[in-house]
Amino acid sequence: MKNIRCMPSYLSGEMEAKSQNISYLYLLCAGALSEKGVCIKSYKPDDKAQFILKLLRTMGAKVVIDKEGVSVKKGILFGTMANLTKLEEFFPLVCVMAGLSDKMFTQITGVRSLRTGSSDKVVIVSENLSKIGIALSEDDDDEVLVWADNEITGGSVDAHNDPHFAMALMIASCACNIALDIYEIEGLKSAYSDFIDEFNALGGKASYLD
Repeated sequence: MKNIRCMPSYLSGEMEAKSQNISYLYLLCAGALSEKGVCIKSYKPDDKAQFILKLLRTMGAKVVIDKEGVSVKKGILFGTMANLTKLEEFFPLVCVMAGLSDKMFTQITGVRSLRTGSSDKVVIVSENLSKIGIALSEDDDDEVLVWADNEITGGSVDAHNDPHFAMALMIASCACNIALDIYEIEGLKSAYSDFIDEFNALGGKASYLD
């Protein structure tokens, strides 16, 4: 099965990290949309995860990192600036969190490397997020603006077998007003096989499509 349907449902609760996989960072980002928030115990964020958690805090989320683990709760989210040079895999996630912010816009730079190769990943992310109401505009080949205060719909999107894009789309589904069908998630299943189960354990509503 390579397609899933996510029903709108905010994540909350505690979970013990089984590993130090970056996938737990995505669950924590979902906590920024929830009043009760998400806590991942025994999670020790690496430098890349620390960058995203600091970005969430800058945007207004309530982030706590201590010896027990990491917790993230909802705050009033504002747009900000994010340079993703050498952190390009988080481009879909930052776009989603920016699009779910309450005010202003987010300026994302350092994305030129995503345009190399056979496909332009900036265009792929922009086209799919626009389907659910998150608007991106491209100032040049290294800079993207993501507008806040969007009405997030649902429908169908394509993760293009990118595990980071698939996880970001699942986080976006929490704020949708109807079901979100995400196609081509095989990359997620092979890279982070427990993510869908952990998403559901925190209150998510993801199920495989026939």
